[in-house]
Amino acid sequence: MRPFFSCLSLFTLLLFAAESQAQPRARRRGPPPAPPGHVQPKPEPPDTAAICQSRQSVLAQEQRRLDASQSDLAGVDSELEALKQRMAQLTNERNALQRRMDSQERRVSALKKSYDKECTKNETCEQYETLVTTLDKQSSEVEKEMAIVRTDMTTSRTEINNLQREIDPLRTEYASLKCNDMVPGETSQETIDRCAAIFSQWNRLQARVNQLNSRLSELRSRYQQLLSQLRSIESRGKNYETYLASNCSSSAKLVTVRGYGGVRQRAEKLGKELDDLIHDATKLRGIEITVTPK
Repeated sequence: MRPFFSCLSLFTLLLFAAESQAQPRARRRGPPPAPPGHVQPKPEPPDTAAICQSRQSVLAQEQRRLDASQSDLAGVDSELEALKQRMAQLTNERNALQRRMDSQERRVSALKKSYDKECTKNETCEQYETLVTTLDKQSSEVEKEMAIVRTDMTTSRTEINNLQREIDPLRTEYASLKCNDMVPGETSQETIDRCAAIFSQWNRLQARVNQLNSRLSELRSRYQQLLSQLRSIESRGKNYETYLASNCSSSAKLVTVRGYGGVRQRAEKLGKELDDLIHDATKLRGIEITVTPK
């Protein structure tokens, strides 16, 4: 039994020594004790003035955005009211024009019947060639006006491209600066000022976009008027062609009247280009620089 107790005593001494070695190491893991007489410094109080200035800047920026939204809404409401009045005006104008056109159609129909009855047998190639000359003069005038429409379209396309090049970088920068989610005390004053500058520039660009859309709307109306004239010219030209082809096959005016179809087709192609132009301008108007926070 004695050797057993000796082994037990030796084991107990070794265990005690191991614990003694571990305890100082465990204590060394914690922070070193403060020296006598040391006073822990108090954290500096927040700079209230700086925080309040930041809040004021952010508030001013948000107020500007609110003012802009209210202005946009007022503008749309005004435009809607103007459109309502314009629609009423156009409806009255259309009704008056329809009545006048119906009266003119009846008069033309009566004159044509009288002419066909009394004058058809006396028609000559010279008469029809004179009619073609007059018609061709009218066609040339309409084509000149259509060329002006094309020039205005080219100018508008350049304006759309310029606006697109100016708008895209602003949207990218506005998003990268997180201008729509500024945090008082965290967003720098430099960023706040830059966001304000971007927003002002954006409003100026939107004004140009609105003006462009208005011009294109007027251009579309003018184009439709000219196209209607070209279709009417083509229709009359076909009637003249019928007579000339049957009775004056050697007349040089045949080439003239047969060209009106090509003029009308080129005009219709121009109309498709105008539609694309209006579509692109409308997309510009729908672009927003801000995203409503969720």
